[in-house]
Amino acid sequence: MAGSALRDAYAAAAVLGCPVERVGRCASCTAYIHRYGPGGNPLCAGCRAQLTASGTASATR
Repeated sequence: MAGSALRDAYAAAAVLGCPVERVGRCASCTAYIHRYGPGGNPLCAGCRAQLTASGTASATR
């Protein structure tokens, strides 16, 4: 990460309450999320909800 992306990741970590090393982008919408480590997920809550609603959640496993 460089420059503004690193600042954005630090800001997201503060909001999410997790270390910056665990912050990444949602694989679907690219929002900053707690992606890595314990409690992490490759998708944000909104994208997970859309997958569950569309019945394709099992495709991500």
